[in-house]
Amino acid sequence: MVERKGAFYLKKSIKWLVALLALLLPLAAAWPARAASTKTISTTAKRLIKKYHFSGTVLVVKNGKVVYQSATGYSNAVLHLKNTTSTAYGVGSLTKSLTAQTLMTLVKQGKVSLNDKLSKYYPHIKNADKVTLRQVLNMVSGIETLGMGSKQFATTKQYLNYLAKHAVINTKQINQWHYSSVNYSLLAGIIEQKTGLSYQEAVMQRLAKKVGVSQVYFSIHHLLVAQTYRVVGKLSWFPTFRTTTSQVESLGAGEVYMSPLTYYKIIRAEVTGKLIGAKRAAKLYGTLSPTSHYTAGFYHETDAKGRTYYHAHGRSGSYEATVDISSDGKYAVIAMTNNSSYTKGKTINHVFEDTLYQLITNG
Repeated sequence: MVERKGAFYLKKSIKWLVALLALLLPLAAAWPARAASTKTISTTAKRLIKKYHFSGTVLVVKNGKVVYQSATGYSNAVLHLKNTTSTAYGVGSLTKSLTAQTLMTLVKQGKVSLNDKLSKYYPHIKNADKVTLRQVLNMVSGIETLGMGSKQFATTKQYLNYLAKHAVINTKQINQWHYSSVNYSLLAGIIEQKTGLSYQEAVMQRLAKKVGVSQVYFSIHHLLVAQTYRVVGKLSWFPTFRTTTSQVESLGAGEVYMSPLTYYKIIRAEVTGKLIGAKRAAKLYGTLSPTSHYTAGFYHETDAKGRTYYHAHGRSGSYEATVDISSDGKYAVIAMTNNSSYTKGKTINHVFEDTLYQLITNG
């Protein structure tokens, strides 16, 4: 009798256990994964730096705090000067978000509207009356990349005057996404028209200083800017150079130099609306064209949990820079290098961000 009762209670206990597990397993599967520790982030970053012989600076921000920052390689290999976390690098196309935000400070003041036709500022560009500034910002304007051939420009004014007469808008491509830096050079020209300042002065006064940073440079020759190199063989470093024309043609779309930390401070202010207001920022970055996932200098990406974050990548000679930042600005991975040929043929966004950004947001 006792044995039968024992067997009965054992079977009943097993049934209750099975039922309990059936309840708990779905909850366990849905339980958020624990975010990587600072140690794990540091170990992973160091492993990638070593594996790809990275020369530059890597910054990782989690919950609004810098949890990893390191610099490797040389800022000047000839003089044996090493990169530091304050070293400035050419950010290439990451400049575009600065141009967009500087333009938006004019929108906030009512001096410019994103609904303005491009023809208001460039009346001699054919079909400019069919395109708005918002379309220019999001690169759905139909503006094409110009083949300059042997054309030389000594100043940005010469370049803008040339664009004002020769920029091409393909009406069949309006509302279709097409990448062309000419969009942002034209926006830089509008900034100059409306502020009476040079593009560089406008960025410093309306953006950098408002955020509280001053280490933003516009010349490759600044002492705090890392020099670029390429690697031939194992240890042979050769300096690389940029012509005046190539620098001028990057107006509004490149030719800005800063450290990852400086850049983070600026773009966090951008995406959170510190300068233009949260609602205006949300509309700026949230208004996507049906044919595009690009707004105001950033590509829209989705993390493993389906959350939107912003991505940008730039190359300029041997400079390369890349960023992933959450829409609230609290999570970010930024990497910048002055020797992109040293990452074994991979762009640094594939080397660092694809791994590190998912690591810090998996929680």
